[in-house]
Amino acid sequence: MKKKFIAICIIITLMMSLFLVSCNKEKINSNNEDVTKLMIEFLKEKYDYTTIYPLGAEIKEPKDNDVKFEDIKVNSLSNSEETVYIYQVEAKIYHNGKWDEQNFAFYITKEDSTLMIKEGFKNDTGKSNYTATLEKEEHTTDQDIIKHISDYLKEEYNYHKIYSMEEEVKDPIEDDLQLMQLEKSQELSYDNEVYGIFKIKYKVYFDKNWHDDFSVVVLSKPDSDTKWKEFVKEIYRDEKKQKNYVFTKKDILEIKYDLRDLHASFKFNNDSNLIGIGSDAKVLELEEIKERETHTFNIYEEGDYWVTYFYPDMTAACYYNKKKDQASILSVESNRKDIITYDGVKIGDTYETVDKVYSNLEGFYLIEKNENHILYAQMEVGLGINLDFEFTNGILSNIKFFDFFD
Repeated sequence: MKKKFIAICIIITLMMSLFLVSCNKEKINSNNEDVTKLMIEFLKEKYDYTTIYPLGAEIKEPKDNDVKFEDIKVNSLSNSEETVYIYQVEAKIYHNGKWDEQNFAFYITKEDSTLMIKEGFKNDTGKSNYTATLEKEEHTTDQDIIKHISDYLKEEYNYHKIYSMEEEVKDPIEDDLQLMQLEKSQELSYDNEVYGIFKIKYKVYFDKNWHDDFSVVVLSKPDSDTKWKEFVKEIYRDEKKQKNYVFTKKDILEIKYDLRDLHASFKFNNDSNLIGIGSDAKVLELEEIKERETHTFNIYEEGDYWVTYFYPDMTAACYYNKKKDQASILSVESNRKDIITYDGVKIGDTYETVDKVYSNLEGFYLIEKNENHILYAQMEVGLGINLDFEFTNGILSNIKFFDFFD
């Protein structure tokens, strides 16, 4: 009886030890000193913050651009090759004598016992409406999804015939396409909508041979639905087509609204749709066009042309692609008071307000700054997307977004 009692005590002790180890492991995962140090170094280098204080640090005399961590949450997501740890950091930034809320997100991996930040960014989606799921690559045969994507590929590229994965192709002809494999790599939820990232592998017949290719597309559905809607957008940027790329809300909004960069967009006060560089010009047809000018200098394909639309207090220069039958906005300028930029700036705001909003914008460089003008660009030499703000007597009087590559 005594031996039995001792054995039970040993088992209980071992179970308690395992429980304590498990608790301790969870505590380390959510507040790991090495990870915190890695995140602090990353933020200092990327955003040039003055001092970054970890959880629980005492702050006696804060300075402008100081950051303090308030809370850290972590989730681990796995795909076929690695585990990615998503750290969401609730923080505060000291500016003009007060602490403002700011959230960050980090995607961290571990390779050969070395922690690495795969991606880090300011999380402007808030604390509760952003979730990402990086799933193990999942082969699917969902016929609705396959039909959506097949219809899209045929319409977009004018393929002769699209064969399903199961069909046998005996006598292929030029521009036949056969689907090979469909993989779902990620789901992202935002604003009561779910977005699925799918990779479709296929082969195309031309020059008397089959050639392998693939597309990465996005489908969406309301979070209350089980079926994906007929919303298909192809992803063209190479970096976003790489294996293990983790999509963010910024990516999704750019894909949804055909934007080249989310920060070069705006919306009308009475509308929720974003309009900006890359958008279809049709979204601006909210009122009668005052004037229209066209020219065919520096076009890419025969039948294309440049067109400028003149609206009341707004001008949009666009490129018309004959193949797509679409005019895309490449420059838009406005002094209308009924629009607001994605970052929350509008005509009539003070110089200080605009400067505060855009001075630490990720992915943009300050090109010019004086009392009447602030200009940012994606590249230090001024190329790429430009954000151009003009002021009259310290008040924002004109906004212009344009792509310097086109």
